[in-house]
Amino acid sequence: MDNHLSIFDRSNTDNLPMATKWAIQKQGGEKVKEVMLSKLHEDGRAYLTYTALEHAGTLSALEQHLTNITPQAAERYQYIVNSYVMGASNRLARW
Repeated sequence: MDNHLSIFDRSNTDNLPMATKWAIQKQGGEKVKEVMLSKLHEDGRAYLTYTALEHAGTLSALEQHLTNITPQAAERYQYIVNSYVMGASNRLARW
């Protein structure tokens, strides 16, 4: 077994001073918080991506439908949908 301290295995800290044990526990707690925040961040990003894709698909279907009804406005519909998709993509890239 290695002679290092793991932030997850506290069994090898019995002979350490109490202040050192607390420091190790705090460091472990900070790492757990960091991992949890990272997971929340990625879950949020995935949810936003899913939502943006869903909206892009819905808006594209509506664009096609409206183009069939009013073909003379096809470029306008396409511009509006493309604007939404670009805005959503830019927000996701900055997230």
